[in-house]
Amino acid sequence: MNRACSEITGFSELLQRFQRNISILGRSQRTFENYSRHVAAMALHFGILPTELHPEQV
Repeated sequence: MNRACSEITGFSELLQRFQRNISILGRSQRTFENYSRHVAAMALHFGILPTELHPEQV
């Protein structure tokens, strides 16, 4: 996640919003960490925020 935060523009902000949403939904910190790790891997693979991916890329 640290690498994605430093290499992908806007990833830190996306991660903060995601953590807030996970917290509001009452999910555990572990859930946030697991989801975030996969989202970071996807961002690093494509080199952009996952929210900017085309559905075919996902």
